[in-house]
Amino acid sequence: DGSNGYALWHIFTAEDTLVLRQFLQDEDIYHEAGDPIHSQSIFLTQELLEHLDRKRGIQPYAIKQYMGDAVFIPAGCAHQVSNKADAIKIASDFICAANLSATVNVSHELRRHRLANGKESGEDVLQITTTLYHAWNAL
Repeated sequence: DGSNGYALWHIFTAEDTLVLRQFLQDEDIYHEAGDPIHSQSIFLTQELLEHLDRKRGIQPYAIKQYMGDAVFIPAGCAHQVSNKADAIKIASDFICAANLSATVNVSHELRRHRLANGKESGEDVLQITTTLYHAWNAL
């Protein structure tokens, strides 16, 4: 229609992750093995977000990302995005020394999720151990 599109991000605080995960399991929203957050198979509609707020008192930050904007997601923060127009996404993962412990925790969560789904040799997308090894050797 010619209007400017945007991506709508919902970003939860890292402190809300455990409560969010429990909500997804308790409300029978997630029916598979593994971690409901790392499965990347759930999208919380506006109705589910309101239900989450009523039941658990959790509200994500809502960010509208327009062309040329960048969105940084802190380690350990569950998030989802919905494109409100055709779009191309460019993503780059990075490690922030200030959030290193959260990044290591996410790496462990992803490993547990892979193992629960029978993917013992599944790809370790974060490669945190390898990255830390090479960083240490570079000192």
